[in-house]
Amino acid sequence: MNPDYSTTAQSAFESATKTESGLVCGTKTKFVCPFPSCRTYAVQHWGNHLNPVQIHSGGHYPRQTGDLVPLCTSRCEACNQEAIYIGGKIAFPADSDAPMPAADLPTDCIADFQEAREILPRSPRGSSALLRLVLQKLLPHLGATKSKIDSAIGELVAAGKIKEPIQKALDIVRVIGNESVHPGEMDLQDDRDTALGLFRIINLIVETEITEPKRLNALYTSLPKSKLDGIANRDGKAAQP
Repeated sequence: MNPDYSTTAQSAFESATKTESGLVCGTKTKFVCPFPSCRTYAVQHWGNHLNPVQIHSGGHYPRQTGDLVPLCTSRCEACNQEAIYIGGKIAFPADSDAPMPAADLPTDCIADFQEAREILPRSPRGSSALLRLVLQKLLPHLGATKSKIDSAIGELVAAGKIKEPIQKALDIVRVIGNESVHPGEMDLQDDRDTALGLFRIINLIVETEITEPKRLNALYTSLPKSKLDGIANRDGKAAQP
């Protein structure tokens, strides 16, 4: 079975085997470890603390005086670290619901994309700014030679290397990412949904401009040599005056 890198700790917890008394102990499943130092698709062992934990401090979890909230854990076989789930939500480490990077995102973009995912729960604006950096590194892989993002996008459009929908997608990331660094025209401080949209747009650009052409080329080159020679001969004749 191929690894499902889209399975997050939160989604795995929600689908884990449970009873009325809580999570079933001793069960295990595979998902991407939520710890930034690991991020391995590995076996995770579930645990259930039968004595509920009383939450006394404030935070992001709804509470009233005397509330009892069940506490569960998952231990990663790869790094042996334990994630904590309180009241049905992952509490430690902070889990990002941003999508994983597209499979063909260039390697020099991955670290910034992953960092943008990790800081999203704490700083949507910082996450958006990092995605603009991802865009800057991505453009040369699409055929751009200019260093400034706006000029590089214009270069790709003029050369006919990208279509209008992708140009719009590139400009969305460029504008929002830039204004998240220089506040004044746009306030992304609490705009998590906008940041999430940028993640999806980056992946869309990669899938449209890198993944799909690669798939088509793989199918084309798998044709019999005689057919490829026939196509080349046809195109050669068509090019003659």
